[in-house]
Amino acid sequence: RLKTTKRTVFLTSFEKAKEIIKQNNITTKTDYFKLCKSDNRLPVNPKEQYNSKFINWIEYLSIEKKYYINKCIK
Repeated sequence: RLKTTKRTVFLTSFEKAKEIIKQNNITTKTDYFKLCKSDNRLPVNPKEQYNSKFINWIEYLSIEKKYYINKCIK
């Protein structure tokens, strides 16, 4: 018999989830949701599971922050 297990049973820590994301070179939400289909350790809605630790997707996916300033010239 095949036994199914819900994702919430695994309770992957926030740090471990970020490590899994980095190992799989995930940089977009679309890629993240594709990975969720094949890896049950990752939550489908990380904002709900990690509450205060989840700041935003950029931080969660470990995307390097780059800021560009455009100057308006009159």
